[in-house]
Amino acid sequence: MFLKKIRLLFTFIFLREVYSFSQSDGCMRRRFYATWSLYMNNPNDADNEFMSDLNARLNIEKNRENTCPLVVLDCMLPRQVLRVRLSDPVIVRLVKKRWLDETPTFGVRGTDSHDVPLLNGVEVEIMSKPNFIEEGNKALLMLKAKRRFQILSEDENIEGWKDASIKYLDSEEQEQEEEKLDHTCIDRAKLMASQLTDLMQIWIALARLNEKREGQIDLLLGDIGEEPSSNQPSEKAFYVGALINPLPEMEVAKHIRPALIMAETA
Repeated sequence: MFLKKIRLLFTFIFLREVYSFSQSDGCMRRRFYATWSLYMNNPNDADNEFMSDLNARLNIEKNRENTCPLVVLDCMLPRQVLRVRLSDPVIVRLVKKRWLDETPTFGVRGTDSHDVPLLNGVEVEIMSKPNFIEEGNKALLMLKAKRRFQILSEDENIEGWKDASIKYLDSEEQEQEEEKLDHTCIDRAKLMASQLTDLMQIWIALARLNEKREGQIDLLLGDIGEEPSSNQPSEKAFYVGALINPLPEMEVAKHIRPALIMAETA
């Protein structure tokens, strides 16, 4: 009897988590109640039903992890924040959908110097509720760049954006793969990264003298956050790129962001 009670308790906890995770999905809610009723009548069948539902949900989330809606905007580096007024109807529709679906992220890629879309991009997060203006045809919003990804394939969505199959890129994993080929390359990259700190302070001092608006550099530093350690040379490079080629641009180092987002090594 005691084991049955424990089993019942854990099954209820799992079902509750599935329900909580899927509370916006009416179909999943109905399946939750159906599974719970089934459990009360036949625990063994309910276990099978529960596992089937759980596996289905995990497969959905796995597919979401490997795909994303994709649009072309300014090329962004991780940590950068873009405060933008959107007028492109496709992107405005996408922002509305992602916000209403409570999945406030999508993929962004920039273009190269010839306006050719890049093959790498970043996941961006909508940082606060968008302000839709002019009868909802335009949007004021703030986007923060998160994870980098490589675009493996893309398909047209009926709404106008691309549905992309992607692979997220992890700096630490990439550096480990590089080190297997050349065990000294990451040490050299770390040494170079350590030499950037003093140069950054010089750049910041000069940039403050040429701000497009008062407080621009302080806002930029707040956006990109704490400087990564020199033991993370790739992350340090992205940080420096975000600093010297900010959004909005300061008419300097214009091609840094596209070059960095496409870089394959530290």
